[in-house]
Amino acid sequence: MGQAKKRLREFTKESETYLEELNDFMLASPSEEGKKLMKEFDKLWKKETFSSDKKQRIYEISNQMLKERKRLPHFEKMLNAVVAFSKSEKFEGEFANWSAVVQQMLAESATSRQMKFFAFSRIYLRANV
Repeated sequence: MGQAKKRLREFTKESETYLEELNDFMLASPSEEGKKLMKEFDKLWKKETFSSDKKQRIYEISNQMLKERKRLPHFEKMLNAVVAFSKSEKFEGEFANWSAVVQQMLAESATSRQMKFFAFSRIYLRANV
């Protein structure tokens, strides 16, 4: 008889362990898009695209999402927005503001609004407006 996999309650706030836990979480039921996303995020994470402050904010958002019981599609939208942000000219100056808005939305807004915000962020940042 197989043992049920224990639900992740919190990501470790240590770079390599976080990435391993996130990969396990994201690839639990992998889609092609999810695999591609994690490969890209993994590469950005490992090449130090994110400063320690930005990583801290990503840990906080990820843990807040786990606490709110967000599922794989929610994490995909968030990570897509983060990846788009990392390629934007606005990354250095605006990431702290964006992540603060995300944390407030996670605490106060409906999931559908959060997902729309992530999708909008991705489109907006890809356009590099």
